[in-house]
Amino acid sequence: LGQLASPSTLGSQSFDIEAILQSLREINFLFGLHYFYFHQAHLKYLFHDAQPAFTFSTLAREYLEPVTGFIIEHVFYFYDSLICLACIPQSVDINGDVASAFLERVQGNQNKMRVLASHAPMNFKHKYDLVQAEYHRLLGNRMEAIELYDSAICGAKAHNYIQEEALANELAAKFYLDWGKEKVAAGYMQESYYCYTHWGAKAKIDDLEQRYSHLLKPILSPLSSEVNLIDTLATISPSNVSSPSLDNISSSTTTSINTALDFASVLKASQAIADSIELDELLQRLTQIILELAGGDRCALFMPNDDEIWELRANTTPSITDLCAEPLDNASHVPAQLVHYVKNTQEVIVIDGSDVETPVIDNYLSHQQPQSVLCLPLLNQGTLVGVLYLQNQLTRGVFSRDRITFLNFLCAQAASSLEKARLYQQSQRNAERLERSLIALGEAREELLQDECIMRKQALALIDLSQNPAIAQGNVDVAFRSLTETTATTLQVERVSIWLFDEDRTHIQCTDLFSVPTQQHSDGARLNVAEYPTYFTAIAQDAILPVQDAWNNPATIEFRNGYLDTLGIVSMLDASFYMDCELRGLVCCEQLHRKRDWSQADQNFVRSVANLVALTLESKRHYKKSEALEQALADLKTSQLQMVQSEKMSALGNLVAGIAHEINNPLGFVSGNIGELRLSFHDLVDCLQAYRDAYPNPRQDVQERLEDTDIDFVLDDLPKMLNSMKSGCDRIRSISTSLRMFSRADTESKVKANIHEGLDSTLLILKYRLKAKDFRPEIQVIKNYGELPDINCFPGQLNQVFMNILANAIDMFDEMAERHSLDGLKANPQQIQIQTQISGTHGVEIVIRDNGKGMSEDVCTKIFDRKFTTKAVGKGTGLGLAIAHQVIVEKHGGYLEVKSELGQGTEFVIHLLPE
Repeated sequence: LGQLASPSTLGSQSFDIEAILQSLREINFLFGLHYFYFHQAHLKYLFHDAQPAFTFSTLAREYLEPVTGFIIEHVFYFYDSLICLACIPQSVDINGDVASAFLERVQGNQNKMRVLASHAPMNFKHKYDLVQAEYHRLLGNRMEAIELYDSAICGAKAHNYIQEEALANELAAKFYLDWGKEKVAAGYMQESYYCYTHWGAKAKIDDLEQRYSHLLKPILSPLSSEVNLIDTLATISPSNVSSPSLDNISSSTTTSINTALDFASVLKASQAIADSIELDELLQRLTQIILELAGGDRCALFMPNDDEIWELRANTTPSITDLCAEPLDNASHVPAQLVHYVKNTQEVIVIDGSDVETPVIDNYLSHQQPQSVLCLPLLNQGTLVGVLYLQNQLTRGVFSRDRITFLNFLCAQAASSLEKARLYQQSQRNAERLERSLIALGEAREELLQDECIMRKQALALIDLSQNPAIAQGNVDVAFRSLTETTATTLQVERVSIWLFDEDRTHIQCTDLFSVPTQQHSDGARLNVAEYPTYFTAIAQDAILPVQDAWNNPATIEFRNGYLDTLGIVSMLDASFYMDCELRGLVCCEQLHRKRDWSQADQNFVRSVANLVALTLESKRHYKKSEALEQALADLKTSQLQMVQSEKMSALGNLVAGIAHEINNPLGFVSGNIGELRLSFHDLVDCLQAYRDAYPNPRQDVQERLEDTDIDFVLDDLPKMLNSMKSGCDRIRSISTSLRMFSRADTESKVKANIHEGLDSTLLILKYRLKAKDFRPEIQVIKNYGELPDINCFPGQLNQVFMNILANAIDMFDEMAERHSLDGLKANPQQIQIQTQISGTHGVEIVIRDNGKGMSEDVCTKIFDRKFTTKAVGKGTGLGLAIAHQVIVEKHGGYLEVKSELGQGTEFVIHLLPE
């Protein structure tokens, strides 16, 4: 947007609308036609051209069917409703024919959006609320409209729908403007302007500036640049402020803080802090700068030492800075309780006036009663590195919101600098310790200075290596490459390699070798330990083996022929490392073509590198153990669920068996007596007929009794009743048998079972779910059973697999039915097909397919994962198909496949292999 003469029209010299539409119609690309007409309607609506927007929206509705199920379908309902409502003038009779047609269309859209809003409020609730707000605006229900506008704005903002947040603010502003509340409208319109700006809608921003310049005047004026600094700093460094009195402090209590603390001051202060690397220098400069810019008369900085004991490190007044290391708990001249509170809660505490109740009882504050107090944490990437305390003994209201925002930004920079200074100080301490050890050895001063420089470089290198995430994660390949390369660079040695012993310690293999001349890594070299007994004995006795002349040193002379002479190696510095009290490997540094006298610093550095190698291997082992524990936990949870399911099936089997027993006893009695009753009935009929033959003309009273009884009808109907009773008994017996077959408990070993009986019993259990419902017709089940032999299996577990697959298909059909009409479902009935056949040599293949909505390739790859489900929250555990896959693969040695395409249905194929 912003590059065309008319931003509400799609088209340019390089984009011929008519030609594009003609080509779309020729190839019958209905999807593309809908996209074009919808986006054209969207643009027209955004730029207040309602009637053309309605025309394009109507055209888009004609091509709505191809996008059914896509997200654009629901976005279309949203904007189509807004366009319809925008087409109804405020003065038109809301009950008239014109308005009724628009409102009927809006109501249809909202019925669909209401369902979506209830299932996915994070995506659709704010859209539904905004349309309702516009509807109540037309009805004149201002209070309802206000509540719905605000609800739509909050919902869009909470779920990062920036463009719809902008639109909701704009519509709310127009509502208030039409109401005559220009000040309220200005607030909403300015928020809309900011949202459109964040969205990057340049043309829309220009349109707002032209239409509502009087509402946007405050943010379009040049003075806004002064406010933006504070807003920017607050965004960069948000603070958690806790203050009983901050709301009463005006942001303008200082002399034009937006002018005094300008951008140049921010850069200058931040740069001054960032330039300091020495901890003492940084502490002094930091407290002086903050005290100068904060308006206080005292600044104190507290930090933990290496033993995590908190100390007062700097105490600054306008005239002097005192650097110290006094324990916080022993310092009576500082608010220790308040500092502990901020340290524990990481809240920014502001106290204005001595009469304000503080969050903690502090003896210092009670005695000194400073008029303004600010105490805030110094956080570096969420880690607390210090606490800063500021006070003004005489003046109230010094620490306003704007000043706190500025200080919080500086403190964020200071926290990072303090952490860097602490690491630098730590490296200096290491260097000093190494320097003192060299002094103890009596080396010359020049050599000490040179070694100090080397040690500083090595210490910094070790710090960088120790912070390498690959070491902590046990990523051996990456960590080893980094260790060898850094060691070669730091020690200025031509070759550095890492070697690991095999399990029986008979061979040692190079896992990574970095060669400086070629700048390449390699691995794979392998040495037989038995061929170099002197060397491996020496390295086992001494953790570090510095060799100046490798050709003549007894420990390394074994490598002279075929290794040292071939590669030109003259000096060697090797360090061993141990794991579980056993020699695990070596770090080898090799100098080519010239002798080298390895310094103590070099030896210490290589020893530290060896320890880092061991740490990497230990991390890898712990990581594997952690993975194994996680997998064991997951397996345990699955086993527990399976045990619960098994117990449920066992309980169900016992229940069904008991019910079947209780049913079968009276059923057998009834069924057996029906046969006897039929024989007795035939005897009665014969006897009655004999009476009729003997007395063809009975007395009048007998004749009337026979007519009242309608004896001929009874004689004709009673056999039918007996047959119906017999059929009912058979049906009950069949149901009882199917229930017992489905829920029967599995034994510890496989048994012969009929797959078709298991499928039929499962379908019988699910029959009530397959029947027609109010919102869909009956789901058709088409069975195509092949001739299958009985197979060895766990029939109860297979029944559970069938149940999970079939129940998922029914759930999917029920979900689809909510979005389709009953007539449409009758025209395209929902079907489940079950096919069985012999596969391979005595193997069995069961195929269960449906004609539902299908699944994407991404979903298919995760469908058997634990906890993965495509159902709504609360409707699925994500374990059904995972358990099914485990039953088929692990319990039966077969495999379970899924084949699916969106819109083409889903097919599950179960392969049971012969034993």
